[in-house]
Amino acid sequence: MSADVVGPATTTPAAPQTWMLPSWPWTVRAVGIGCLLAAEVSNTAQLRQHFADWSVSGGVLVAVGAAQGLLAAVLTLRPSRRSYQVAAGVGVVTIWLWLVGLPFGPHVGHSDALRGVGFDAAGFQMAAAAASTALASRPKWTAAAATGRGRGGTVVAAVLIGAMATALAVLAHAPTPPATGDELVEPATVANHSH
Repeated sequence: MSADVVGPATTTPAAPQTWMLPSWPWTVRAVGIGCLLAAEVSNTAQLRQHFADWSVSGGVLVAVGAAQGLLAAVLTLRPSRRSYQVAAGVGVVTIWLWLVGLPFGPHVGHSDALRGVGFDAAGFQMAAAAASTALASRPKWTAAAATGRGRGGTVVAAVLIGAMATALAVLAHAPTPPATGDELVEPATVANHSH
């Protein structure tokens, strides 16, 4: 009687499971897209004020918001070095307009920055311009940003980042309820109040 010899298993061992994290260029791209969307929403929230000041000022803000939305779509669907360069250029022009104001019209040189408005939109635009500049600076970063998680992952990330940033922009523009007087308490009343 012969004994069957059982040898070692001949199957290949399974590779250890690793968590796949997105490459940093892909993450920068998603953040840039989300910030462009948030800047667009923030600018849209300011339209009424700009149209009330001067209709051309409102029109410029509509054009800026449309450019931001279009660039977010292009960077999501067809990212390229050229599209990052355009996004960075639009960002620089938008930030310049925020800092120094329109170079024409009744409010020449009236800066939104000096008036204390639009800081959220400008901050989002600065972040988007920085992201676009970084990704346009090296072709290999442009390629890595386009392949990180694919279009579906980019859309999901950009929507999530844009939603969070939009919530911040909406909160920044939320009207403050007027004081009714009920919440104001005279110091003398508090001092003379006894239980």
